[in-house]
Amino acid sequence: SRRHNRLRNLLIVSEVALSIVLLVGAGLLFRSFLQLQAVDTGFNSEQVLSLQLSPAGTNYRRDADYISFYKETMQRISAIPGVAAVGAINTLPLDKGPFAGFRIEGRPPLTIDKWPGANYRSVSPDYFRTMNISMAQGRTFTDHDVEDAPLVMIINQALARRDFPGENPIGKRINLGNNDPQGQPVWWEIVGVVSDVRSNELREEAKPEFYLSSLQDTFRNMFVVIRTTVEPAGIAASVRQAAAEVDKSAAVSDVKTMDHIVNEAVTQPRFNVVLLGLFSGIALLLSAAGIYGVTAYNVTQRTHEFGIRMALGAQVGDVLRMIIRQGMLLISVGLVIGLLSAFVLTRLLRTLLFGVSETDPLTFVVISILLTAVALLACYIPARRATKVDPLEALRYE
Repeated sequence: SRRHNRLRNLLIVSEVALSIVLLVGAGLLFRSFLQLQAVDTGFNSEQVLSLQLSPAGTNYRRDADYISFYKETMQRISAIPGVAAVGAINTLPLDKGPFAGFRIEGRPPLTIDKWPGANYRSVSPDYFRTMNISMAQGRTFTDHDVEDAPLVMIINQALARRDFPGENPIGKRINLGNNDPQGQPVWWEIVGVVSDVRSNELREEAKPEFYLSSLQDTFRNMFVVIRTTVEPAGIAASVRQAAAEVDKSAAVSDVKTMDHIVNEAVTQPRFNVVLLGLFSGIALLLSAAGIYGVTAYNVTQRTHEFGIRMALGAQVGDVLRMIIRQGMLLISVGLVIGLLSAFVLTRLLRTLLFGVSETDPLTFVVISILLTAVALLACYIPARRATKVDPLEALRYE
């Protein structure tokens, strides 16, 4: 009946429209995921093992005690076969570290609430070399940057761009808000500019950041990073043994490769892609099955009609084009409705996307072509079968 035909047609249009919305969403998330994986973290995570050391007890009363522990531990780790470099940092990249406000010497005085601020890290002299973080300007820390030496810091390029535009930051001095016993400001001199590192999340641009030497700014708990020439996880036991030889009571935790940490940063985006991709794949299959089923049923119902047409001189190509044209008309309606709906609904994905617009033209075009091709194939198979009908047999059809 006409009512049943309208219902079938509406079902096909709805399936196509829903498929388009889901496929476009999945396509946008997939492109975003690829963009996220291609982000330059600013460091080389390959062949690097990380772990946290937490020395505690009566042996650690002064900063010098912690400095001595980490220095000796890293020396022992360096002696392990397969270890190329060892460094330490208070907070690993891709994990938000401490934040501090500061004032720059020679600038107009500001109230503390208006001081510029930045994330900061405390690192050992060999940290940058271990992580393959390049120096853009100046020098890195050395073993001579100790507590009694002049206080020095290294800033990243983001901080240099923000607070020293058009200036050479090397030699400039910064106060972190503290004073010496005589009440005079304590100044840290900038001795180097390091390339930007994604310190918070992969999807966030590098934030202004500065680094202090762990020999001058000591933390009790530090992460040790170890670059190896062998499989990083394979030396974990040796590293634990090296730490135990210095202090058996020192806790060793969070033993992971840096590759694993970087992969963890894209775990949620990967899950989003897989989940929406699964739903959109099911929707695509249902659409193809629905289109095929309705077209095949239509062809069966119209066998008598096709026989008459072919008996009166219709060519195979004429029948084929007629069936495909009628099927693709429904597909086109569903495609338009789906694209309009996707254009509106994908805005809800804005916060989940990175490096790609929620109305990305390439994604919309590719998905439209994909669904059109699938729909065309679903129409063509039963249509091709209709062209093989024997006109004499069709004319006897009851």
